[in-house]
Amino acid sequence: MKTKDWVILFAALVIAASGMFMAVRPRESQIPVTAAETKDQQVIAVNGEAILTVKPDTVTISIGVTTQAASAQASMAANASRMNSLISTLTAAGIKNEEMRTLRFNVRPDYEYKTGAAARLVGFTTSNTLQFSVPATTNVGQILDKAAAAGANVIESVTYQVKDLQKYRDEALAKAMADAKRRADVLAKSAGVTIKGIKSVSESGGGTIRSTEFSMARSAKAIEDTPLLAGEMTIQFSVRVEYTF
Repeated sequence: MKTKDWVILFAALVIAASGMFMAVRPRESQIPVTAAETKDQQVIAVNGEAILTVKPDTVTISIGVTTQAASAQASMAANASRMNSLISTLTAAGIKNEEMRTLRFNVRPDYEYKTGAAARLVGFTTSNTLQFSVPATTNVGQILDKAAAAGANVIESVTYQVKDLQKYRDEALAKAMADAKRRADVLAKSAGVTIKGIKSVSESGGGTIRSTEFSMARSAKAIEDTPLLAGEMTIQFSVRVEYTF
């Protein structure tokens, strides 16, 4: 084949390859181009609040015995004796054994410290704390007085609470949302607009439980009826809502 013929053949191959390349390459005009259309939402942001007062229906008592002796064995024995007396007294007062539980038990050594001298072991202290719950209508002061007479010398806490707290928390939260809607409606009406929906919601708040702590610093013989009042528990919620219009 002559040189001229080779040139013609090569040119033909180049043109054919260019055509194939153009066939597989998409045209820019075939790709749809749309402009993003965004519009800022107009909102009314309000805070809704609700406060719910609930009468406690349960009181949880943590009470115990602390004893000291020269040996750990003697300290634990003395503690066990007084705890058995305490449990018997509580049972007689109508508190069932299955309603009581040991909250804490501890035996520790006691040391005497003097300047310039090594610490000296002087005895052992045993602490046993019992916890139980009774209806809030129970005369708690009377129970404490009987417990002290039976040997209890430590009252860690007396806590009034509500069993079904979640029900009241949900109720308070719903009222906070209703309050937010009411406020938004007032603002929307004043502004001459109509609320269309909700953009965002956030909440905060919770329940506050009244609790009272006591320490037995008096002897059992000197204790008279101790008055205790349950009071009320306050559950407060607040929400922030953004309404669109």
